[in-house]
Amino acid sequence: MSENKFRVGLFDCFADMKQCLIGCCIPGLSYSQTDYRLSTNPSTLEGHELMNATSVGACGLFYFCGCVGFVLPYLHRQKIRERYNIAGNNLSDCCTAYWCAGCSLIQNEKEVILRESEASGNVTEQPKAPEAMTYPAK
Repeated sequence: MSENKFRVGLFDCFADMKQCLIGCCIPGLSYSQTDYRLSTNPSTLEGHELMNATSVGACGLFYFCGCVGFVLPYLHRQKIRERYNIAGNNLSDCCTAYWCAGCSLIQNEKEVILRESEASGNVTEQPKAPEAMTYPAK
């Protein structure tokens, strides 16, 4: 496997407060959105319903079976690593999902959004102005 790495950091979850709140307060919805993106390859959530079997089931697992709730983000991390050829292993995925389930959910969602938007050619950030030319000092 190449040295391709996650482009979104594990603790970049605080950069987008909407995704941060969804991942921490409604983890089943965050899981469902990522699952939808992974199964249909859209760069948007067009056609995704907020209340569906995946989100309700995932919420139930996260809230009522907290000790095994890490399994869902763990499985997504494996799928994401495989799809985008990201370096890593099952042990690191398991540890990340277990100790940082909320951040892992958010990282998974943001990584899929980034990779899919790049693949579709969508621009995800504003272009930057070129730097001005400078002359060497005499």
